Amino acid sequence: MDYSSLFFGKTLNDVTYEDVEKFFLQERTETDQIEFKSFAGNLESSFENVKKTICGFLNSKGGLLILGAPHDDSHKKNSVMGSLTPIATALTRDQWINKSSDSIIPLPTGIRVRPINNSAGGQVIIFEVDESDHSPHQYKGIYYMRIDGQTRTAPHHYIEALFRKIKKPTLEAYIRFTRVNFIATENSYKVDFDVYFFNWTDSQNVIDLSYRMLISEGSFLLRYNMDSNISDDGKILEKVSSIKVLHAGMPFVKSHTFLIPVQNSMGSTLLLSFGAENTSGKICIYEINLSSIVTSDADSIVKSRTENENPRDRSNLLGMNRVEILKKFLGRNPEGKD
Repeated sequence: MDYSSLFFGKTLNDVTYEDVEKFFLQERTETDQIEFKSFAGNLESSFENVKKTICGFLNSKGGLLILGAPHDDSHKKNSVMGSLTPIATALTRDQWINKSSDSIIPLPTGIRVRPINNSAGGQVIIFEVDESDHSPHQYKGIYYMRIDGQTRTAPHHYIEALFRKIKKPTLEAYIRFTRVNFIATENSYKVDFDVYFFNWTDSQNVIDLSYRMLISEGSFLLRYNMDSNISDDGKILEKVSSIKVLHAGMPFVKSHTFLIPVQNSMGSTLLLSFGAENTSGKICIYEINLSSIVTSDADSIVKSRTENENPRDRSNLLGMNRVEILKKFLGRNPEGKD
């Protein structure tokens, strides 16, 4: 997660020394996602606490650590404000990364470091830490967690839960429209497109990927989609267990085609829903208008996109409530009401 943008309004690489100074002009309170460490002159002692905090972030939801923050002179618990306490020892980014991850087991990834120099040669260091896909992590044999704005030793039940936690691969899908032709014999536009599926998780494969598409105005025809299941008068196309295993990196690509009659070319909606045995379902929605198509750019038919959403209520995206959806697909209301 981009915690720098959350707290500073800009990405980590864009944060300046002046930004950090301004940040502490008002009282700041530590939370589960941000911690402040002042520098009292002993770098090794400071880094003992830094590594405990990083370990806690890795085992929790991630967060931001600022080393060189003001001293804790506030009357409020875990709150600081005032002048920074820069570190006199100036190290490179790689040196700070090595120091921050040393002795943390397993070796962490997802730690970004920003050393920021002041005019006197001192440094304030910002550590941005992602929640780990390989938790739990330990430092010197002890597991840490973030709770109530503090880094604490993780209790046994929390460690057990981290060991049991099932990691789901990150699955995404995108549609790229490749060609639009007018078919005079059909009095329709023929739209060709590719569906790209990506697995972004290096350590886990996507298993048994399936997907379904619905076109509101138009139809999928079997002669253009020979290996698919088509139903509801061509409105729905389905691919069950389309690919058994999707590895990280290169996408799985599948080509499809639908027809849109000229009289419906002003507006149609293409909905793609997809998921796998070990992932959560997602939805992509493409609003299509062929009335002002640029033939050299098939993607110009897309007027709006909603991609890779995890809707709690899919009916909101379909533009219909539960009863309307049931009536559309069943031709009746199972509850016996109009």
